[in-house]
Amino acid sequence: MSVSNKSRILLFERFLLRNTDQTHCLSVPELMEAANRGGMHMNRDTVKDDLETLRSAGDNIITVRTGHTLRYGIGTHPLSFHDIQVIADALSCTSFISEEESQDLIHHLCQLVSVHQEKAIRSARILAPKSVSQVQVREAIQLIGEAIGIQQKVAFQYFEYNGYKERVIRHRGKEYLVSPYLIVFQENRYYLIGFSEERNRTVSFRLDRMIKLHMTQEHFVPSALFDPHDYLDRMTKMYSGEERRIELLCHDDVMKNMIDKFGMDLMTHKVSDHYFLAEVDAQLSPPFFAWLFQYTGKIRIAGPSDVIQSYDMMLQSALREAHRWNVD
Repeated sequence: MSVSNKSRILLFERFLLRNTDQTHCLSVPELMEAANRGGMHMNRDTVKDDLETLRSAGDNIITVRTGHTLRYGIGTHPLSFHDIQVIADALSCTSFISEEESQDLIHHLCQLVSVHQEKAIRSARILAPKSVSQVQVREAIQLIGEAIGIQQKVAFQYFEYNGYKERVIRHRGKEYLVSPYLIVFQENRYYLIGFSEERNRTVSFRLDRMIKLHMTQEHFVPSALFDPHDYLDRMTKMYSGEERRIELLCHDDVMKNMIDKFGMDLMTHKVSDHYFLAEVDAQLSPPFFAWLFQYTGKIRIAGPSDVIQSYDMMLQSALREAHRWNVD
């Protein structure tokens, strides 16, 4: 089907975007052949005129010489190969988006790069386990985002599962009332971080465990003292708990692990040839103690004494339960 001259330049640009890039360019005869197959009916002059028109309009038309032949292409796309690769990897690794949805989104993204780059992106895909897409989470993200924007509190019920895989509503069915500060994506889950007046502290909740979520008419003013980066640094696996300053006696072998968790600003000083003392702010919770346990003594709590006692009680409780249920 023949196309008009007005439509031709747009179709020609689309063709170049999908079939050329910095390392894949086409000669004028190849461009003519492809254009004619698409009904654009271009000759050498129209190909060169349209290339110049696109260049004048701001497209990055590049020229590459191969022997005696000049080849042309678009060197810059709306999103770079690296941009699309990063987004495609994130979509592939996100568990709450189904495989079908990931593939559909990646397909649309790849329309912004050349077919050659698309092939490289798809061949280098990272695979991860997938779960069924959660429409509930998407709706929660939208509602909470709106609430944060207009500084309105949100309310919801929160559930866990019992041993029969049945939902159990927490808080005896009473709604949680939270001033939403931000939404965090961590360990393939979305979390709401906000302030609970009932608990008088900042708290976190998983979005996929919320039901009957709604925006209230209550207005809130975010605390000027809340630092999201500082708060997240002190949390372990998104579990909030009592915030304490503690001292950790650490073997030199675990310095890299301490930096990974607490950052380069970690306060330390050497106490012997093989050990250093670290002073950290942490939110005490079972996941924090579990993080500590994995280092099998190379990281030990040096103080305060009540924190040492709490950790010891948790270890003793775990041992009792392990022996209690041990079956030969």
